[in-house]
Amino acid sequence: MERTPGSENKTTLSEALARIAVVEQQIRMGPVDSEVDALNDIRNELRSGDIEPHEAVARAETIERERSSHYR
Repeated sequence: MERTPGSENKTTLSEALARIAVVEQQIRMGPVDSEVDALNDIRNELRSGDIEPHEAVARAETIERERSSHYR
């Protein structure tokens, strides 16, 4: 998701859920249930309004980045 400077807080709920789904799909290629559980937690927090969409995307991307390189 390419953004212009200053627009990082303008991620919509739909965009955030879509990005989380992409990360989840990539994670499911490896045997790491805890990462899938963490993504589900992020989704639930996002839907309940506990976190903003841009925060959800950042957390999902952190999970993706920190995965073992073996599963990428």
